[in-house]
Amino acid sequence: MLFTEYLALYLALAHRHDGATLAKLPPYWGVTAWYATLLVGAAGALAAAVTILGGAELRSQAGRFGATLPPIGSWWLALHVASYAGSAGVAMLVFARPQLAAGLTAWLLVAWLSGLGLAVAALCLALFGSSLGVLQRSSRGLLLSALLVTGLACFAALEVLPSWPSLAPLTLVTSSALLRLFFADVVVQSEAAIIGLPGFSVTVAPSCSGVEGMALLAIFLAGYLVRFRRDLRFPRALLLVPAGVFLAFLANAARIASLVALGARADPEIAKGGFHSMAGWIFFCVLAVGLVVVAERSRLFLRSEAHPAPYTSHAGDDAVASPMTAYCLPFLVILAVGLVTRAFSASTDMLYPVRVFAAAGALWLLRNHYRSIVRAPSPSAIAIGVLVFALWLLMHPAGGPDTTANVQRELAVLPPADRLGWLVMRVLGSALVVPIAEELAFRGFLQRRVLGEHFERVPQGRFGIHSLTVSAITFGVLHPNWLAGTLAGVLFSIATYRRGQLVDAVAAHATANALLCAWVLAFQRWDLW
Repeated sequence: MLFTEYLALYLALAHRHDGATLAKLPPYWGVTAWYATLLVGAAGALAAAVTILGGAELRSQAGRFGATLPPIGSWWLALHVASYAGSAGVAMLVFARPQLAAGLTAWLLVAWLSGLGLAVAALCLALFGSSLGVLQRSSRGLLLSALLVTGLACFAALEVLPSWPSLAPLTLVTSSALLRLFFADVVVQSEAAIIGLPGFSVTVAPSCSGVEGMALLAIFLAGYLVRFRRDLRFPRALLLVPAGVFLAFLANAARIASLVALGARADPEIAKGGFHSMAGWIFFCVLAVGLVVVAERSRLFLRSEAHPAPYTSHAGDDAVASPMTAYCLPFLVILAVGLVTRAFSASTDMLYPVRVFAAAGALWLLRNHYRSIVRAPSPSAIAIGVLVFALWLLMHPAGGPDTTANVQRELAVLPPADRLGWLVMRVLGSALVVPIAEELAFRGFLQRRVLGEHFERVPQGRFGIHSLTVSAITFGVLHPNWLAGTLAGVLFSIATYRRGQLVDAVAAHATANALLCAWVLAFQRWDLW
């Protein structure tokens, strides 16, 4: 309920105001928003720590208290609604009239924070009532442990954050050493943190030190260790984290060296464009997958009595080993090939047809696994696709002139036949291949995997609020406009629930994307692609 209310307020503010409005707000509001963001992050870390440390205990307590929970308190619920409406009204007033808010900064800030706190407290009292204290007392040890873990994580983050700039000089030295393995004319200016070759150079700023990649890989490996703790040898397996962080640092240095080499010896526009933004993700994915493969194949990290994976290859299998592979591989091919093609594009992905052919090849290879899915879609699925198209247009801000100019410039230099071929493949990919691959992964696999380990045994039409939420949000965050993507994911899930047929989600997705393609071509809205 809180998440829904947050999204509603976000949607109301984000589509009426921009960064210029934020700059006009009183300073206290910016500071409060910063610390509120840190508070939300700490709360998320606390929730993750509680789940990791005592997920089984929480589930047992939920079952034990479920039968004794009082009915929802209507007065407390009314107070929650009133408090939320009041705090939302204050926020909208401040954004709409920043000059008026400047004279009442302190009072409005107190009113906003008080309304938010009262809304959260009233909702907890409405749902749990007197059982809230009982639940808190029974979970005190678990909560204290979680608070300790969260506090240590926040302390570590505060200690690490100021040290980020100190890695930049070491990154500069490492990148130059890698370049000198292949080129004799490397130019390095240590004082200005510049590295390059004749004709192309870059500045290694503190933000280029690779700390983000090191942190992401450490988080990924920590999650892997927790998820597969029964199969791994401890404490040996803990060596994966420092090894991964060190390799992530070297990978970032290799990324910078490759960027300089590509810009000096091939195409500076590609180096500054796609390669600069995508190479880091390519290295991250290679390292993450590579370290997991090493852990799974090495007796140094894997216990001898480790359980096999839920799906195992057999000699007589058709093309692939498992239903999970059949449902996920086409989408993973799109992601992997897309990373590479975007990395070697200046701005527009002119190698997009490679992605379409690769995903279509995966679908053809696995075609025997999809025979039971092929059905005639329902008319309601087409209607849902039209609704998603309309919502996407309403919630997607118009792209700047630079986006349109970049696409038009890159298309203009292509021969007419190549230009037509690219547009045809872009439409086929968006309206046919991508909807099939994404619906297989998100509604066919993930939506059912949340409900059971052997997802293929879960009926497609089986509803679960947590499975709907996980599949929709995961689908949404993979799109630049995450809120529109999440709502689209919810509607595509609804399409599968109506008849229990995955083909309805595919049809809805394909309809929405086909209409978007028509809109792009008719009105030159290249930002929608």
